[in-house]
Order: sequence, then C-alpha cells, then structure tokens
Amino acid sequence: MSTKTTFKRVALVAAAALAIGGISAVSANAGTAVAGGTLTVSSSSSTVRVGDAATTTATFGFTSAAASDTGTLTAALTKPTGSTSAVVALSAAHATTTGDTVVQTSTTVTTLTAAGWVVSTHTTATATNTVTVTPDAVGTYVVTLTNNVGAVTATFTITAVNGPKIGSTAANATATAVVGTYVAETFAAAPTAAGDNVYTITSTGVGSVNYPPNAPGAYLTAIGTSEIWTKDQSAIGTGATFAGTESVGASVYSAVAGTQVVTIKGNS
Repeated sequence: MSTKTTFKRVALVAAAALAIGGISAVSANAGTAVAGGTLTVSSSSSTVRVGDAATTTATFGFTSAAASDTGTLTAALTKPTGSTSAVVALSAAHATTTGDTVVQTSTTVTTLTAAGWVVSTHTTATATNTVTVTPDAVGTYVVTLTNNVGAVTATFTITAVNGPKIGSTAANATATAVVGTYVAETFAAAPTAAGDNVYTITSTGVGSVNYPPNAPGAYLTAIGTSEIWTKDQSAIGTGATFAGTESVGASVYSAVAGTQVVTIKGNS
C-alpha cells in the first residue's frame, strides 16, 4: 500500500518557487593505529524509494605512532523485517565476502597507513569510503559505522518508501527559483508494489504549474485546482496501475516572490 505523499517546498528569495538483522561490511587495513580516531559522514540520513540507492561518504582517520599503523572502518546494517537482499557496501577495493560479512582491505592510495612517518613524530592519516545501501523493502535501515581507533561511531539512517518522486527525491525537498523564470521538474510514479493508478498533483502558494500535452503513460485531467495523472485514458480510478517507470515533466512559474508548495499523492 502506498501512503507516501511527496511534496516540494520552494522558497522564493526575490525568487519564484517550485516546490517538491545484521549484515556488515568492513574496510580494513592490517594493523592498529594508536590514537586520535576520527569518523564523520557527509550525510546522516536519506529518504529514497525502494530500489534506489542511498549513499553517504564516511571519512575516518587516526594519529599514528609508526609508518605501518592502520585503521579499520566497520559498517553494520540493521534492516526492516521485510528486507531480504539489501546489503551495505563500502567503496574500498579488494573486497572479499564470507556469508553476511564483506571485508575490504585497502592497498591503494586510500590506505590509512601513516605514510611519511618520522621517528618521534605523529602523523595523521585519513581515508574515505562511499557507503551505499539499496533498500529492497519499505522501512528504516540504519548503518552503524565504527572506527576501531578509539571506537568512534557514526550512523546513516535510510527511510525507504514506495511513494512517487518529485525530481530526484522521494522525500520532502526544497528548491529556489528567480521570479519570472520557469523551473523544470519531473514527477515520477511509484513502483508497481505501491498499487497506485491515480496521482493527484496540487499546488498552493504563489505561482502556477504548467503541464505538457497528454502522452502515453501521462494522461492529465484538471479538476478544480488539482491535476489528476493517470496511466491511460480509462475513467479515473479504474485504469492500469503505474509500473514505476512513468513520469511527467512540468514547469513552475511565478511573477511574484513567495513560497509555492507542490504535492503529489497516490490513491492506494
């Protein structure tokens, strides 16, 4: 069932607006650093549709005492009950898989070995990994990242939905446009599993949404202040279910500054 509603809020600055367990992976090096463990992520959360990849960049490091010191980044994934095939992946090379554990030993320039170490001198080493999870079911996925130096941790939370998308996101998002210009956006249908055969697109605030002529998979009917999107020309509510590959391009325009909110919602 799809109960997900996606909307996009656009702040108009002198601008117009649009508005739209446990599997683990390890990136390892053969040694142990002494101190100064650090770990950050570029984004701590993401909302994506089922089947779309969610990514963040994890940067971890340490302060070495010897040129051979290394650090290990571990990524452990907690999945919702309905997930059977989703895994967490790290981008370091040379991965080996044993059961539900992926071990990646870095022997490239991303290695955390403290290059340039000099006697009595501490050297800081850092490396990055792209952390990727592609949800296979609706729900919440949590990646817990741990730097073995200092046991420093960080989390990356993914919310997977079956809803439609505005632009590239299935989450509530914002965009900014200049007054008097058009902003292009794409409305994308949810996967078949959502069961939607009608989408209602509404707009509130300043500006208007301009839709293209009808085309296969994108039949639009204006009803009041809303636009009704169906896959075919059957009576509204009786047509075929969207497969998740359909999309409608539109543009938003406003002659005055303000905020416009565009919302798309399925009927299942």
